[in-house]
Amino acid sequence: VTFIDFNYSSSVSAMIYLNGNWNYIGPPGFSNALSSNCAITSYQNIPYIIYRDGAVANKSTVRYYNSPVSVDELVNTISTLNIYPNPVKEILNSDIECFNCKIQISNIFGQILSESNAFPIDTKAFSNGLYFIKIENQNDVIYQKFIIQE
Repeated sequence: VTFIDFNYSSSVSAMIYLNGNWNYIGPPGFSNALSSNCAITSYQNIPYIIYRDGAVANKSTVRYYNSPVSVDELVNTISTLNIYPNPVKEILNSDIECFNCKIQISNIFGQILSESNAFPIDTKAFSNGLYFIKIENQNDVIYQKFIIQE
């Protein structure tokens, strides 16, 4: 279930009911801004959360967790990542430095389309549309969405 969490400044939280307990999917209040109109769906047991994001002029934001939600493990790391330009035409950059990172680009169906270990990332081979980036290192997992638009 997704909801506007008044305990976290009216930002979005998501929870799952497992083994008689409610557990957060990701950190509580992960939208970091006043948000509304939230919904959750899943594809291949991976939860996707969409909401009207007050941090980006009330545009829609989609967050997802790259591992299936299961009884044994919840993925709970979402952070903010500044990627640019967004929308992108050819080359995607970021404001973070990656040392020993694993960077994955996936489509809205969760299919991994590209893997690399550094920025910039060449996006010329991708069609117009919504994509997700996952950056993973020893201490953190960061997710973000971006659009390719020629």
